[in-house]
Amino acid sequence: MNLSDKVERSMPSKIVVEVPVSWTKNPVDGHKHKSFITNLILSLTERKIPLYFREVPFGADEAPRKPEKGTLVFSYHSWGDEKNIVRMKEAAVTPLFSMDFTGYSGWSDISLNFDKYKSKIDGLDEKDVEKTLNDWKLKFIENNESKYPQSDEELPEIGHGFVFYPMQVQNDPVAIHSEYDGIRLLLEAAELAKENEVYLFVKRHPFCQSFAVEETITLLTQNNPWVIRTNSNIHTLIRRSNSVITINSGVGIEALIDGASVFCAGKCEWQQCCNIIKDKNDLKKAFLHYPEKMNAFQKKTLSFLLTDYWIDPTSPSNYDDAIDNALAKFDSGYGDLDSHINHSDVLLPIILDLHGRLEYEQRKAKQSTLDAYAAIDLYENLKNEKESIASELQQYIERVRICEEELEQLRNRI
Repeated sequence: MNLSDKVERSMPSKIVVEVPVSWTKNPVDGHKHKSFITNLILSLTERKIPLYFREVPFGADEAPRKPEKGTLVFSYHSWGDEKNIVRMKEAAVTPLFSMDFTGYSGWSDISLNFDKYKSKIDGLDEKDVEKTLNDWKLKFIENNESKYPQSDEELPEIGHGFVFYPMQVQNDPVAIHSEYDGIRLLLEAAELAKENEVYLFVKRHPFCQSFAVEETITLLTQNNPWVIRTNSNIHTLIRRSNSVITINSGVGIEALIDGASVFCAGKCEWQQCCNIIKDKNDLKKAFLHYPEKMNAFQKKTLSFLLTDYWIDPTSPSNYDDAIDNALAKFDSGYGDLDSHINHSDVLLPIILDLHGRLEYEQRKAKQSTLDAYAAIDLYENLKNEKESIASELQQYIERVRICEEELEQLRNRI
């Protein structure tokens, strides 16, 4: 066998691209998803490998992709350990995107296998690192960019030296990567704010619809003078704060770029750049007068994420590098079926759609459970109805579980 035969045999016989139609229709940031996937397809077309497209809905993150033998899959907003899959998602920092082999946030390869990146990170030049971080900081200042549109609301009068807590949605899938949930972190931070007489500024997530979060913030601001609700601009809050606390919200990495002291309770790509929160003693350090900021290695890690680990979709060469990397890691022997007899082309779109619907129901079930128990705890007159409410919730959760079992049976057919 000559070299050209070996190369040909190691290349995929086809490439499947998941098209995020739902994301492209988002009025807030649909344009960036559309631009990313369009440029990726154009770059893949140049490889002269047959391209196939599959629509992917919201919520199919955990669905198995099961690439058949000889197929490379570019999967959108997913995670898992299957081979021959590049898992794509918008990064927490606009306009960057992630093209990872295991997923995003706590499922990302750098989060799961940080040690294998240490030598490359440590080898970065400190002057280059400082320039990279300064360039990004200036970009934030000039453009006032963030993942979500920001309000022009003025900062409350007590406008400096506070601890800032940008909350996430309660049923965010990435919250699984932390032992804290958002409300527990809020309650413990509120206690520490009162004990240390340091203001805690709380900003609710723009898409949060949780009764539990709303009522908790309302009660805290009524009963604890050291807790302040705000909807001011993220960057103004970061720059005037003494520290920022988060589960694993993307605001955390925006704060790191801004030079803030950041405390992070959940696994994510940038957790190693932060002060890690494992318990209340760790959280207490965020309320010190001079909380710890990034050291030299943490700055290098942040620079590595911004320049190497994630890709800038505005540069065509970055797509080529990511595709080259995917082809270099392609395992031509992986997969149970030959492509010409594979049934996944028929069943996978159905599975992805069902996963999206199931994820929606799971999120509703989780949010309903959190809100119901919060209501019970907050209002004395509901405590007598706790058993009845819990029973109704359990029935709903059981229906979701049955759907999960049916979906698993469908998975096993491919």
